[in-house]
Amino acid sequence: YAAVGSCGHMEVCWICAVRLRAIVKDFRCPVCKEELKEIYLGNDPNKALKELNKGQPLKGPKEPKLGLVFASESVKEDVERLFDYRCWHQRCLQNKECFPTIEALRRHLET
Repeated sequence: YAAVGSCGHMEVCWICAVRLRAIVKDFRCPVCKEELKEIYLGNDPNKALKELNKGQPLKGPKEPKLGLVFASESVKEDVERLFDYRCWHQRCLQNKECFPTIEALRRHLET
């Protein structure tokens, strides 16, 4: 995926763009430092940029707290997985096990 805001810079990896907003609480473009209320995450950032240039709001599922607009539900799910605590053992991957806290994951790994 690509991440793009109203400034048009697409050079930043989408995972890094999400991490900057979620962890560091930095809502600026990493390239030009423009404050970006929303960024688009998807496969076609040029489409989103055309909408922004026309003054149209970005379309798609949103995460308002982080100012994320997703191209589709599947992109949203991929982003949400970044925040999961998952066990990478084969059995757990097959069962799609996810833990609510890092402590719960730690206890699981100790067993």
